[in-house]
Amino acid sequence: MTSTVVCGICYHDIIIRDARQWCTNCEEGLCEDCEIVHRSTENTRTHKIISIIDYQHLKDVLNSEKNIRDIKSSAEEFDKQEENIKKYIQEMREILNKHLNDMEQNLISDFLEKSGSCKIAYANTTKQLISKNDKLAKLKNETESLKRITSDEQIFLGTRRIYKVVEQEINSMKTIFNAAKSYEINLELDSDIFQHF
Repeated sequence: MTSTVVCGICYHDIIIRDARQWCTNCEEGLCEDCEIVHRSTENTRTHKIISIIDYQHLKDVLNSEKNIRDIKSSAEEFDKQEENIKKYIQEMREILNKHLNDMEQNLISDFLEKSGSCKIAYANTTKQLISKNDKLAKLKNETESLKRITSDEQIFLGTRRIYKVVEQEINSMKTIFNAAKSYEINLELDSDIFQHF
């Protein structure tokens, strides 16, 4: 193991020597001669010096600690990414819910408008037919009253006049019947809409 670490001081002088010790302050290897100088120099006298074997173990421990920190950091980053994805999914659901709510409101509004138009058409047709039917009933009553109180000649003239009005009313009712529409309510959904779900 010691052959893999060279003396840093000698290396600066372009001399390759195996380090025997390691200065933790300078973070470089020291050969036997440089260690003596390093310990005796005033600036480096208080530096912590350890054996290369201890340095190799320390380096492995430091690498392990760094790896643990890296894994913890990766796990924390993963947790952040997971939270961001959950948040994104929730935001997308809110957007989809809003879109579906808007679609529902538009469909209901459109449906109510169209069904309202049909109801109005039915109501108008029914109103016209009831009015015509009431008029026919009134004419029938007039005819019966006429038969009770007047002469045959007046009955003949009166019923002819009433008959023309009845004929007009019946023709008018036929026209209303023929013009009346029969409505149906159906709902068709585009099958493509379900392919997205």
